[in-house]
Amino acid sequence: MTNRPEILFPLHISLTSLDGIGPGIERKMRGLSIEKPLDLLLTLPISGIKRELVDTVFMYPSGRYVVVEVTIVRHQPGRSKQTAYKVIVQDKEVSFNLVFFHARKDHLNKVLPVGEKRIISGKLELFDGIQQIVHPEYIIQPSEKIKIERFQAIYPLTAGITQKIMRKSLHSALQLLPELEEWIDPSLKKSRSWPDWSKALKLVHEPTSEEAVAPTYPARERLSYDELYAHQLTLAIARVNNRKKVGRKTVGTGDLVASALDELDFKLTKSISNYLSYRYGIREIQDGNSKSVIDYKIMMQRDRWKVTLNMNNIFDSKYYETNLVQMPGRNITVGLNIEI
Repeated sequence: MTNRPEILFPLHISLTSLDGIGPGIERKMRGLSIEKPLDLLLTLPISGIKRELVDTVFMYPSGRYVVVEVTIVRHQPGRSKQTAYKVIVQDKEVSFNLVFFHARKDHLNKVLPVGEKRIISGKLELFDGIQQIVHPEYIIQPSEKIKIERFQAIYPLTAGITQKIMRKSLHSALQLLPELEEWIDPSLKKSRSWPDWSKALKLVHEPTSEEAVAPTYPARERLSYDELYAHQLTLAIARVNNRKKVGRKTVGTGDLVASALDELDFKLTKSISNYLSYRYGIREIQDGNSKSVIDYKIMMQRDRWKVTLNMNNIFDSKYYETNLVQMPGRNITVGLNIEI
C-alpha cells in the first residue's frame, strides 16, 4: 500500500502510455534512470540550441543551426552503404549538400523529390570547402515552417534515445501535470518571482532563450528549492519516526564504586584516585539502536611515578559511531608515567 495522493497517480503510470514510447524505448530509458513519467519530467534540459531563419547559407558561419527553404536539385548515392549519400539542394543564392549515412534511397527519394521545395533545418558545417548539413533534423513542406521552434531544449541521452524521442515523450508527459496546492511561503515565492510548480516545469521544458536553461532562471530556481525543501522534510519525518522516548534518568549513588573498593585487598589513599563512567546514546539516523558503555579507571601516583589501569567497555557492548565504524569491545590498558 502507498500513501501517495490520488492526484499524483498519473505521474507514476507506465512510460508506454506516453507518445513515442514502446516496450523497447521504455527499457532504454532506464539508462537515464527514467522509469515513470515523473522521472522524465524531472530530467531537465542541459542546454539549448537557437535556430536562425535565413534566406541563404552563403557566407553563413559554420556551427550554427539554420532554417532555410531549398529546392532539391539531384540525388548522389554513395558507392556503398558505408559511404555518404548526398542530396544537392539550392537556396536563393548557393547550392550545398544534405548528407546522410546508412541511408535508404527509396525513403530519401520520397521525402526529398527532385524539383520540389522543402524547409530544411540542421547544423551548418563546412567540409572540403563545401557547405553541408548532416542528417537534417527537419525536412518539411514550406507551409509547415511555423512548426519549427526557434529555440529548442537539449536533453541528456543514452544508447537508443534521441532528442526527438525525448521531446515527443515530454510533450505527452507535460499533459499529465496536475495543479497542486502551493507549499512555498507566499512572500518568498513572490519575492523570487517563482511560478507555480506545474508552470515551472512547462517553462523549463519549453525554453525560448539561453536564459531559460541557466541555473538562475526563476522556474529552475523554484524546482531546485522544491527538491531541497522536500529532502529536508523527509529527513525531519525520519527523525520523528525514529526518535525514541526519553529514558529514565540515571543518577549515581556511589554504591557500585563502594562495592568495587570493598573487593580490594588494600585501602585507597590520597595518592590513589578512581573514576567510573557511564555512557548512553542513540544513533537515530542509522538504525535507532541504543548503546550503554561502562568504563573504569584507577590511578596511583607516588612522587615521580604514576600508574594507571583502564578498563573500557566492561560489559563488552557492541556499538557503532560515525560512518558506521564499530567501536572496540572490552579492553584493558595499563600505563606507567615517570617524571624526569
